[in-house]
Amino acid sequence: MNDLKGTGWHEGWHMAVVTDEIDEDSGTANIIYVVEPSESYKVSVEEMLQKGWIKIDDRDEIEQFYEIGARIKIKWSKEEIGDTDWRPGWYVAEVQDADRDNDEITVQFVSEPECTYKYEVTPRVAQGTLQMVKPVL
Repeated sequence: MNDLKGTGWHEGWHMAVVTDEIDEDSGTANIIYVVEPSESYKVSVEEMLQKGWIKIDDRDEIEQFYEIGARIKIKWSKEEIGDTDWRPGWYVAEVQDADRDNDEITVQFVSEPECTYKYEVTPRVAQGTLQMVKPVL
């Protein structure tokens, strides 16, 4: 972790999502960094904990996305925009409804208040295309 020169990474903490269960025999887990959703890394959880390179975030940040009234931003790709008048990029929305069991939220965009859209939370957070602007609490 000390030799980051030329990698594009900067020193500091980077949020990652564990993509499957930790293999208890080997002590490894597959993770995806939020800023690099196209790559998966196999890491030794025990080694990284011992070296202080990983910490478990017990705040359960993902729960904030299910709060009615939370302001979020969603990144729309060129493919998602299609042939609409919108441009690819980040759009601010407010959570109108949430279904934790199905990992979905219904949002209303500030720039399109007459419509609502449903999104799966966990995949979008893992891909880095869903971010919190202002939690309710």
